[in-house]
Amino acid sequence: MSSQEVTRGRDDYRAQMKSADAYEDFVYSLLQRRCGLTVVNYRSAEWQGRVGENSGGIEIKFNKKYDETGNLWIEFYRKSTSSQADYTGSSLVKYQTCWLFVTGTYKTVFVFTKSRLEDERQKRNTLIENKSKTSQGFLLPGEDAERLAELVIYPTDADNVAAMTPKALA
Repeated sequence: MSSQEVTRGRDDYRAQMKSADAYEDFVYSLLQRRCGLTVVNYRSAEWQGRVGENSGGIEIKFNKKYDETGNLWIEFYRKSTSSQADYTGSSLVKYQTCWLFVTGTYKTVFVFTKSRLEDERQKRNTLIENKSKTSQGFLLPGEDAERLAELVIYPTDADNVAAMTPKALA
């Protein structure tokens, strides 16, 4: 792998992390305004490693391709690079404190219980690997997601989406 490819990979990763962080902030704000749920986000590796991403036991993932494909990617195992030998459990698997999984886009936000997604995984009886070979999970069509979700939120102008959505993601 050339140094240019490594640099491009790091830049792509940084851009994805920035996008994911902005979506998490959006979801925290939305959950507070719509559901009255205030969550403390843990940023340090020590806290995240011990108890998870936040005080609410909520895993949040930006599924940026949902608006385009109509499918959600539900990840159960991951690895940082395709050359890494073994997968490790995603937050859905790794943290006992995780009980909610929130995913979607700035237009549609799905709130699932961890147990409902685990049941769906058992029904499917198989996981698939993503194209980059860094994640194992399953694709959940939007119609199934609406049926399985505990809550589906369609943010509106009243939610100040335009003010909170980064211009690059709008």
